[in-house]
Order: sequence, then structure tokens, then C-alpha cells
Amino acid sequence: MCGICGIVHFNDKPINVEIVSKMTDVMKHRGPDDRGIYLFDKIAFGHRRLSIIGLSTGHQPMSNEDDSIWITYNGELYNYLELKDELKSKGHIFKTDCDTEVIIHLYEEYGCDCVNRMNGIFAFCIWDNRLKQIFLARDHLGVKPLYYYLDNTKFLFSSEIKAILEYDGFNILPNYKAISAYISFLYETGNETFFENILKLSAAHYAVVTLDGRMSIKKYWDLNLENRFSNKDENKIIERFRDLFEDSVKLQLMSEVPVGSFLSGGLDSSTIVYFASKHYKELQTFTIGSREREYDESYYAKMLAENLNVKNHTIYQKPVDIINTIKEMIWHLDEPLHGPATIPFYIISKKASENVKVIFSGDGGDEQWLGYPRYLVAWLNLLLKKKKLNIFEYINLIKNRFGFYSLLSYLPRMNMKTEDFYFDAINLFKEKEKWNLISPEFIHRFDINVKKRIDDMFSEKKEADDIIKKIMYLELKSYLISILHLTDKLTMAHSLEARVPFLDYRLVEFSFSIPTTLKLKNFNTKYLIRKLVEGLLPEKIINRKKMGFTVPAKLWFRNELISDIRDIILSQKAKNRAYFQYKYIEDMIMKQRYSIRDYSSKIWALLCIEIWHNLFLDK
Repeated sequence: MCGICGIVHFNDKPINVEIVSKMTDVMKHRGPDDRGIYLFDKIAFGHRRLSIIGLSTGHQPMSNEDDSIWITYNGELYNYLELKDELKSKGHIFKTDCDTEVIIHLYEEYGCDCVNRMNGIFAFCIWDNRLKQIFLARDHLGVKPLYYYLDNTKFLFSSEIKAILEYDGFNILPNYKAISAYISFLYETGNETFFENILKLSAAHYAVVTLDGRMSIKKYWDLNLENRFSNKDENKIIERFRDLFEDSVKLQLMSEVPVGSFLSGGLDSSTIVYFASKHYKELQTFTIGSREREYDESYYAKMLAENLNVKNHTIYQKPVDIINTIKEMIWHLDEPLHGPATIPFYIISKKASENVKVIFSGDGGDEQWLGYPRYLVAWLNLLLKKKKLNIFEYINLIKNRFGFYSLLSYLPRMNMKTEDFYFDAINLFKEKEKWNLISPEFIHRFDINVKKRIDDMFSEKKEADDIIKKIMYLELKSYLISILHLTDKLTMAHSLEARVPFLDYRLVEFSFSIPTTLKLKNFNTKYLIRKLVEGLLPEKIINRKKMGFTVPAKLWFRNELISDIRDIILSQKAKNRAYFQYKYIEDMIMKQRYSIRDYSSKIWALLCIEIWHNLFLDK
């Protein structure tokens, strides 16, 4: 797991090696074990290495035998031993034991189609001196990030945006489209970033850049939403699920350094820990606890750790120096991402890095196996419209599953189209609120009607008749990718490699071939995961309600942090920027302090936007 970067000049301007050195140094946290730079005419590659496999032989950038192909690579290729044997049978000769060299020979053999044979998490760039072209690729689900900037004179790429900003004279400008998405969803839905003209290479895409400045991008993998199973195939599905998931865990245990797993005590992380502990006896687990009982999951995590006889580390979050923690996180993230639950994730990643170099994370379980409450409520809405459920059944199901206050929240959306319900459920600042929030002089720069993005993404799979699968697909392509960016950046901030067993692309393909009716059988979220671990995990864990990483932000924003928040969001510097109507924000902060309603997520979004400005534009 590493940090990669590079420069390609389309003119005769020489590349300054000092800039490449700065680009690699600003990502030292991604690879403290080694650094490398390759310079060739108009091409420069940089690399920071976190050594996981081939500890003594994996120096990068790396070349083939005749130096005609060079690579800088971030990730892990889980099927590299199998591919290495195949390539040897075709006459390829290897000089190292690492997966990096396998990708070089794979590219030599198959060209751009090499990505179709790879199972792993990866972002890499290859310079092909024979064809005089750059080849970049990103893994199927977007676990590893890859950013780029292109203009008439140059092409820049990197694992983190901050490395691109090190290019001499780079003009840093805010991207209001991405900021608009953040105040709507707490993440960007497409390939934009907070920085104008710096983009993400989309997941499951590769790009070719030629020395005359042309760039072509192609999607190499996508999901089929067609059902290949029926409700009668439940036992067959669970058996296949077990085989695929256990194989994914075994492949991802591949490491020459200690491996651990996050363990919340929830269903996803507990399932991972169960299968990982079967095949790796030295597994360590890491749990975040809270002194506030309603936010604490450590009881369940400790129960499972004792049950499986694995070592558990539990640390307790405290509201100490939270503002500086937020600043550190945004610097590592390059841009604001998601809500206050990022704080405990950042804290537990630091603790894990003190004990292991590789960590398992449960990302992808909810999106594939319908774990979020909004999936079930969208399903109930759909059944209500099809008259397969009456209004009393609908009300009782929501009240019993999610509580009375959730019922009050969902009832006004009862008659919405399923797509509109989904949009409304994830939307933070509604359109009417934005007219009150955003200053009149900036309203034309912000993208007020962000719903069009959701509609466009739904239309990508217009042939599919299962609306819940369409929502799953949309979340996999937007929300999940933003979660994966967060996981990557906040673990790599502490030189820790995160792996995601639920996101082996074979398992994802399998998941999307199963009908929604079976995944939400008897109105149970994650029905098939529960069946998978039936008899393997304690019943208290299998049937407990979902929590996820939670923090008492509502309390923090009313008490300990209120003065710091006001000082940042309502500072003179912020008001001079004039993005927002600050009287509206001041009223919101006052309501957070004195009213029952919780505005903490909205205040968090505005706080993070201002901190981002201070870090990157006002530095």
C-alpha cells in the first residue's frame, strides 16, 4: 500500500525533480518505508512505499527487463501468485517476489486489458516507452483513490490531491459544484473534487494519455442487475455466499506483516472477524468505545472477541481537542467527507497502526446486502404503492423497527415515488433551505438542483425493473466510493493499509444477482448475512440493531465545541468570503444549543467547508 504521483509535460519544459520530490514527501504517511523517483525526458514518477509483500524487493518505480515499461503502483493484487504462474508459463521471467512486477508483465502480455484479469485493490500508472503513452487504472470498486489534472501543457496524477497542489505555480480554485454536493449529501456523487479541474479517475475505469496531450477514458467493468436466482434458491445462495466470502477473506489475509480488523460488534465486522480468525490465529481487533452508553458498542465487540479468542483493543473517544482532530482529518482527506462519525474512525485507525500494518474494514456490507434503514423503508414504500402492504402494516413495521420519531420523519414521504423518497432521505440541506443558506451573489455558482445527479445515475440502469437494485447500484457508484475514499485516507494517514473483504468484485457480482425479495425476507435487513452466520456468531450480535460509528455530536455542538464552532464558521474571514448568509447560520447554531431538534450534521458540513478553505486556500 503506497502513495503514487507523476508529471507528464506536453511541451519542451523540463521537469523539475524537486517538485516530484515534494509531491512524494507530502504523502510520506502513505509510505514511510521507502521512496523512489523515476525521471525520463517528459515523464516523472514518484512513489512512497508501505511494505506489505516482498518486503526487500519491491522498490518502486519499477521497470521490466529492458526498461521500456515503468510502473508506480498503489494497492494489493490478491491473485498475483496465480497470475505469476500463468505468466511464467508464457515465458515471462521475474526478478522479485512482489505483486508490482506481476502487473508489469501482465501489461506486457495483455496491454490495457490486463485489468480484466486482476482481483485486488489498486491504482497505478504505467509509462510505455514503446507506445509513448501513459496508462492509468483504478480497481473495480474504487477502493484505492487516483486523482488527475490535465491542461494543454501538462498531466498530473496522484493518490492524494495535496501532492498535485505541490506542482510549481498551481492555481488553487474552489469547485462550487462539489461544495454544492457536499452540503446536500456530505459527499460528492461523481468524479469532481473540491478543487476546480482536479478530477477522480472513476472506479472500474482506465485512461490512456499520449504525449500530445490527448486523454481517453474507458470503463472496463460494470454490474449486471438481472436476477440469476429465485427465492427457492436460498440454501444454494447461502452456500455460494459462504464460499465466496471465505475465499475473499483468505485472499486478503495475504501479508508479510501483522493483520488486524476493526470490530464494532455489529454484523459486518463480526462476520469478517469470525472468518478471518479461522485462518489467521494472530488476528487482533480494534474497537472504539464511548462513555455515553447510547453510543457505546464495545460490549458486543468484547463479547465476540472473547467468544473467538482473539485479542481486542478498545479505546474510548473523548471530546478533547476535537477541532484540531477535524483539521488533521480534512488535511488528510484533501476535502470534507461525511459527518462527525469520521472522528472515531480516525482515532481507532491511529490505535490500530500502533499494533498492525494491515486492517480489515466492513465497507460494502450495507450497500450490497441492504443494511441501511432507508433500504427497508424504500421497500415498504414500494410494497405500499403496489398494495402488497396496507397503511397500518406500514406504520407498525416502521415504528417497531426504527422507533416513533423515525415514523414521524418517514410518514410525510409515504406517497413519494421510490426514487424521490431515496433522494429526500439522503438530502441534508433541501433546496428551499439552500436559498436561505447561500448568499444571493453566490447562488448562481452553486448547484442548487442536485437531484438531477440522482436522476441521471438512476437512468444508467434504466433497463432494470428492480428499483431497490437501482438504489444499490447508485450507492455503490457514489456513496460507497466516498466511504472508501474516507477509509483509505484516514487509515493511510497512520500508515495503515485497509482491506475490504465484502468488496471482492466476484462477491459484488454475486450479490447483485440475488432478488431483493430474498435480501429483505420477512422485512429483515441483511437477511442473508444473518443466515450466513447463523449458529456461528452469538444471537445477540446477529439480531441486534444497526449502530455503526456514532458520536455524541449533538451534545458536543451544544456544549464543549459551541464557542470554537462559532469562532470558525462566523469568523470575519468566512464572512469576507460571503458564500453564505451568516445570520441564517447563526440562528441555526442557536437552535442547536437550545431547541430539541438536532442541527449538528448541517453545522458540521459548514464547519468542515470553512476549515477546508483555511487549510488549502488561505494557507
